[in-house]
Amino acid sequence: MDHKLHALLSRLTGKQACFSHIATRKLLSYIDSVRPDLVHIQVIHGNYLNFPLLMNYLAQKKIPAVFVLDDCWYYTGKCCHYTSDRCYEWKTLCHDCPRVHKDNPSLFLDCSTAMYQHKKRLFSRLPRYAVVTVSDWLKSEVEQSYLKAAAIVRRIYNAIDMNVFRYRSDCAEEKARLGLQSCKVILGVATAWKDHRGLSKGIKYFIELAGRLPQEVRIVLIGKPDPDLALPDNIVPIPFVDGAEKLSRYYSMADVFVQMSREETFGKVTAEALACGTPAVVFDATANPELIGPGCGAVVPDCDLDAMLRNILLILKIGRGTFSASCRKFAERNFDANVISRQFLKLYHDLLDIK
Repeated sequence: MDHKLHALLSRLTGKQACFSHIATRKLLSYIDSVRPDLVHIQVIHGNYLNFPLLMNYLAQKKIPAVFVLDDCWYYTGKCCHYTSDRCYEWKTLCHDCPRVHKDNPSLFLDCSTAMYQHKKRLFSRLPRYAVVTVSDWLKSEVEQSYLKAAAIVRRIYNAIDMNVFRYRSDCAEEKARLGLQSCKVILGVATAWKDHRGLSKGIKYFIELAGRLPQEVRIVLIGKPDPDLALPDNIVPIPFVDGAEKLSRYYSMADVFVQMSREETFGKVTAEALACGTPAVVFDATANPELIGPGCGAVVPDCDLDAMLRNILLILKIGRGTFSASCRKFAERNFDANVISRQFLKLYHDLLDIK
């Protein structure tokens, strides 16, 4: 009930993460009982936590905090992404938000200016905090925002469990079950493929690509399909995959992974594909390019479907085996959960050592 009420009030007032007072006070009481050396905070704008209450508490108690940015909400007046709208008012002061009805939508009011100023004040009251970005692209954006005042701004990639996401020799069973034994497979993965609230995973690009592929090539799309779009026969939809291990078999089955999204602060599905030894082709937009290491696939100009098709066909011709070792090595070096854990532990010590 609290979650639904928070969502309703957010839509009516245009403010996000400003409700759930009772639930947040319970959380603060719990933090009091733990008496932590620092607090690690990730995404909180999901209609369940009161951000001002939490921030004022951290400031009053002088508790160091680590904020992990998986999107752009912490330094904007409202939005989680902005590049597709080409809005960069967050560098100075948000106003007249072009995404007022997107992301966490507001039905009536544009409170982006007030929310921007409020967030900036809340961060300025913290005695010590670190900002972690999940890509170099996002770090460069943060360094142009008020969050550049943080004691530490550091890039730490999202973690991948390399024991789960690895090449699976039994992936042939998945391919046979789909009737794709004699086909080359292009794979795309998303939670959902319906363009929603200003976020797009590139489903329309996949449909256009499908019309230009050779007969022996199929596209497999994992994720909830858009019921309003009719998919061509050479696109095979898989609405739901039960578990990470099964998902890793689909990555292993694919000859090439394709990322058509143009707003990615990291792009975890690309990293998972690489961990399974599958080369990837991505658009040169936001954080996509930095996930493609040497010998791991290709980065093509943003929205250039001709270049996308050329590089996909080249990889299909060469064969995924040529790329697999480089993909796995790059993933192990950059995304291995053990590596990422050590980076966070070092960050915690570095923050606590600052007086």
